[in-house]
Amino acid sequence: MTTTSQPVVSVEDLTVVFGGSRAIGSASRGTVVRALEDISIDLREDETLALVGESGSGKTTLGRAVVGLQPPTRGSVRLRGQPLAGLLRRDFARTRRRLQIVFQDPTGSLTPWLTVGDAICEPLLVHRLVDDRADARRWVVELLELVGLRPEHADRRPRELSGGQRQRVTIARALAVAPDVLVCDEITSGLDASIRARVINLLTDLRRQLHLTYVFITHDLHVARVVADRIAVLQEGRMVEYGPAAQVFDQPQHPYTQSLLAAQPTLAGACTQRHRPVGDIRSTEGVRE
Repeated sequence: MTTTSQPVVSVEDLTVVFGGSRAIGSASRGTVVRALEDISIDLREDETLALVGESGSGKTTLGRAVVGLQPPTRGSVRLRGQPLAGLLRRDFARTRRRLQIVFQDPTGSLTPWLTVGDAICEPLLVHRLVDDRADARRWVVELLELVGLRPEHADRRPRELSGGQRQRVTIARALAVAPDVLVCDEITSGLDASIRARVINLLTDLRRQLHLTYVFITHDLHVARVVADRIAVLQEGRMVEYGPAAQVFDQPQHPYTQSLLAAQPTLAGACTQRHRPVGDIRSTEGVRE
């Protein structure tokens, strides 16, 4: 793992509160939800931080805050020392490009009437990273090959692809703008074991090639153990444990972490060894997911 003196992203005392008082005719108080409270983490180049915890623990809210989609109520998120909240609109668009997120449901993330090629072209054109559509098409082919798909997939629509292939397309689209940080929000959830292993192997390979920093959101502790350098355990919006993956898994300190580990069945299958290769991502096997 490569480290630098300055974190790629620093989250400092981050608090996110939803709801509050609302006035409708007369003052009334709405429901207040503290989604996150006083979270501080650093993300360094070429490492993976896994966010684990039960549904509603704040994992996705934290992931969205890291990429600038969720403004904090209090605290800050900095990209290489620059606060996201202090950026002007033009600078924010340029900076936001370096922070990308891939969501759990690839079908909902892809416009059904756009071809795969058009979906990947869109961010290239919006951010003016290519001169014209011919140049964009060349980039699309390279990106598809990078994620283990063939050039002819560019002419297909999402409904013509399998779930694993659609997820690869969303990864390619996120990588199109050359991000520093990629947040992966439950992207292996719903995939069967063999396809999940291939997607994990793909992400591991891309991290080595592109020196990406990952935030990997998952409720699956087995997946977290495979991919992560560090683990942050969230419970009801608070970070109750944070440290190197081996330490958190082998010597959990917080009762909540201990209960999560105790509730996980023994893993049988592809992901039993951290960063274990699961085959060549450019093989036709990956295309038939």
